Amino acid sequence: MTTTAQNPLAYLHEQLAGMDAKGLHFRLRVLEGEQRPVAHFDGKDVINLSSNNYLGLTTHEALRRAAIDAIRTHGVGAGAVRTIAGTMDLHMALEEQIGEIQGGRGSRCLPVRLTANAGTVAAVLAKTI
Repeated sequence: MTTTAQNPLAYLHEQLAGMDAKGLHFRLRVLEGEQRPVAHFDGKDVINLSSNNYLGLTTHEALRRAAIDAIRTHGVGAGAVRTIAGTMDLHMALEEQIGEIQGGRGSRCLPVRLTANAGTVAAVLAKTI
């Protein structure tokens, strides 16, 4: 057995080996195809109860067409975070449409939970300070 003095990560290797032996080691499930209510994971069809695709938007035909059009005109990504150089005219148009739906108020679309949480906390604190 390797000692901690010889390898400071030996403890972690031992813990992972123990988890493997107990069948507790986490492994990623691989989606093969589209995110649908019945999806193909790890070589078999299963009822998918763990997706964030609540509204079925990942396979919605109108969104597929819009995504293909956007790829043709704007590429496959913004290439930067929005605050540096990644805010695109598509983002601005979406936010304007959402603002109109909300009765003319402004809106911001944030790409990840961390950004959304940080933006929400900043907005709430700004009004109370």
